[in-house]
Amino acid sequence: MLWALPDMGFHDLSMMALICRYIISSAYPLPVIADAETGFGTEVTLPRTVELYDQIGVALAHLEDQESSKTRRCGNLAGKQCIEPEEMVAKIRSWLIVSKSIGTSMRLMVRTDALTAANGGIEQAIERGKRYMDVDYQGFRPTVLWADAMYDPKIIDQWVTELHKHDPNMILGINYSPNKDWTGYYRKNFNQYPPTYEVLYNHGHGFRLIWHTILQARADTEATWNTFKDMAENGAESLWTLHERQRKHPVGDTQAMSNAIPWQDYEQLIGGDEAVKRYQSSEGYGADKVKE
Repeated sequence: MLWALPDMGFHDLSMMALICRYIISSAYPLPVIADAETGFGTEVTLPRTVELYDQIGVALAHLEDQESSKTRRCGNLAGKQCIEPEEMVAKIRSWLIVSKSIGTSMRLMVRTDALTAANGGIEQAIERGKRYMDVDYQGFRPTVLWADAMYDPKIIDQWVTELHKHDPNMILGINYSPNKDWTGYYRKNFNQYPPTYEVLYNHGHGFRLIWHTILQARADTEATWNTFKDMAENGAESLWTLHERQRKHPVGDTQAMSNAIPWQDYEQLIGGDEAVKRYQSSEGYGADKVKE
């Protein structure tokens, strides 16, 4: 989104690290999941990724089994190809060795793209998932498993059944991706609504981790498009409409969202009478909230 480029391998470890630093500092104390792509290297160079993500404070990193030399990409794009399972097992083991060595609290989520890859399918995805989650290094194992581009109910049921038959305690995750037209697909093929969180969770017997990739990006771009389309058609009136629409909305006070008031309060606290007088003698946001 920052580079206005597709998710097809244009970004590198340094860009991911930069993004993670901003997100994690803003999200604290919430835990952050970070994409580690294919590890940004081989099983030999991958330790640098583990160490850097640990230093930044990533809570859960996910590692995928795409063939990076074939242009790794979003799991919802065509043209994917997976590395051999043995190569992915070696990467996972390398990740776990470094995790054990540095004593990190960060955990690993492994992902297979075999479900929709050129050299894959559901059976491939299931077998890879079993092998990946079975990797163990001195008690360190992957924590979560997921297969990207999954939304067919029969595939979902088969995936959950087979993986939990292999290990009933395995934590499965699913990307409830807005890249997929869930409502249209389910309405056309099954004459029903897509699964709810409760259905996917299934009392702990289904997916215990559910997320929506690029959900915020889609919402943001839709709102931006609509706003500027309105401005192109109606000029300054579009701004008036925006203000009226947001007048009682939680995001309507943008200065409050930036935490201006607490910082203005603090400025008056440490600045004393001089700072208070400056507020009393000026106009602008916060002028009517002078500290006594």
